[in-house]
Amino acid sequence: MANEQAYAYALAQASSATKARYEKHGQPYTFGDDEPKAGGPLFLGAGISYKDEGDAGVRVSSPMQKTEIDYWKKHFGPIPRPSAIPDPGCFHYCKLLSPARAIEWIYVDGLRRHYSINATLASSSPPAKPPQREPATAAASSPCCETCTAPREKYYSVDVPHGFCGECCMNPAHFWIFKIFEANLTKNDDPHPCSGQFTPTGTHYTEYSSTVTHGVPPVTMTLDLYAPGPK
Repeated sequence: MANEQAYAYALAQASSATKARYEKHGQPYTFGDDEPKAGGPLFLGAGISYKDEGDAGVRVSSPMQKTEIDYWKKHFGPIPRPSAIPDPGCFHYCKLLSPARAIEWIYVDGLRRHYSINATLASSSPPAKPPQREPATAAASSPCCETCTAPREKYYSVDVPHGFCGECCMNPAHFWIFKIFEANLTKNDDPHPCSGQFTPTGTHYTEYSSTVTHGVPPVTMTLDLYAPGPK
């Protein structure tokens, strides 16, 4: 019951578009009986099981352990229980599905069977073209993010392999989301933080290149790209 409530809560937090996509293309979670464990060490070493049952979904089952009311008497017989040892009877332990894990399943992992790029390419009648991870499209010919308006603040990230430094204005509450996809993302109060970052050749990122939008709706970010300045 608790696992089902966590799943229902996660579905309720998803946007209408995300929920519709998941219900059309995703594998649903189903819920099996708890898996009893015979002792504490076995319970501690067990995790929630996820059994892939194909199009029927993924069956979630939790490990559990419970003890009888007269546990001590049944297992230790006439040996009296020392006062320093708490009564081990009538306990019920269970490991529960995290709502965060369920949300990740709805947004990402639950779509892999039918809506991943590989699944779409292999299908004879593919669904609508799935989003690429981070397409970049030109958004403007002049900088968008020289000045940030509250509650947005200035962030930057250096992409050495591609030769650019990007600056954006972002709500700090969304930082953790974009940090997942952009490991170098850093907050900076300087109006132009890229100009202070060194390039591999010893110059700085001072030459405005373009303004682009990265991501897939509803998770997108518009940013200014700066190229290395002259030596």
